[in-house]
Amino acid sequence: RELVEVALANTSLSDHSTAQPKMLRGMSSDCAAEWITVGFPDLPQKKGRYYFEVELLRGCKSAQVGFLSNQFIIAPKTVGYSGGVGDDDYGWAVDGQHALRWHGGKKLPWDRYWAVSKNDPRELDQDVVVGVAIDIDARQMWFASDGAWDEAKTPSFGPENIPRGQMLYPAVSLRGRAAFNFGPDFKHPAPKFSSFAAWPGMPDGKVRADIPIIGDETNVDIYKEIQIHGEVSLKKNVQRLVANRKYLDRTKDSRSWAIIVDNAGPAEGTYGRTGAEKGCSIFSQRGG
Repeated sequence: RELVEVALANTSLSDHSTAQPKMLRGMSSDCAAEWITVGFPDLPQKKGRYYFEVELLRGCKSAQVGFLSNQFIIAPKTVGYSGGVGDDDYGWAVDGQHALRWHGGKKLPWDRYWAVSKNDPRELDQDVVVGVAIDIDARQMWFASDGAWDEAKTPSFGPENIPRGQMLYPAVSLRGRAAFNFGPDFKHPAPKFSSFAAWPGMPDGKVRADIPIIGDETNVDIYKEIQIHGEVSLKKNVQRLVANRKYLDRTKDSRSWAIIVDNAGPAEGTYGRTGAEKGCSIFSQRGG
């Protein structure tokens, strides 16, 4: 009898959530190849307290984890729209690689730091779990690095940063591998100073942010190819070489906010942000 009941059970895909992060900005649908922004614009919330995690894998570059409002302009594969989460007035994010918070395009100090590779300071040296908690009614956002939370009374973003009436949704900008985790099996608990629910409409467990949908023609609609058989002379046969404008714009993963100190004896060298204290950034010398 049990075997018959299993065989007759409805196991169609319609029983499962189809929520997947959408590409919002960037020139590629694969964030392992380029710095792009992905999120869930179809599942915004206007009230409530929620918690989720974003797992950043080793090698990630310039990850900005947080929220976007429904006023954020969605412009995938569009020249001139390279900014990510927190790079305009409609986003809020933390970036532990540079010990920064981002909002309105401004670099705000953050007292958390994600270790970078000694071989390439643009890459994370190890996996990082970013905890994200929000009280939309109170207009407050808290973030954690591997379980270490902001203080309850000092959220990363508060009413002075978040206008009233915002419709917000989870989002991340990065180059590399990552996944959203909407529970119930979290790596670290939500902050204990309040109660937080799961984000409505999201599937249980992890939702990868780094896998483009295979078979989607929009992923290849900008691809062009020409084959020339035979000798080609740049002097005789080519009038002009034209590069796509996307190669002129430097994405976040190719930038640096380090400070270089010269002619200072033992103090000279390259310094990167490693934290914050009393609202000011802390810079530490790389390589000792």
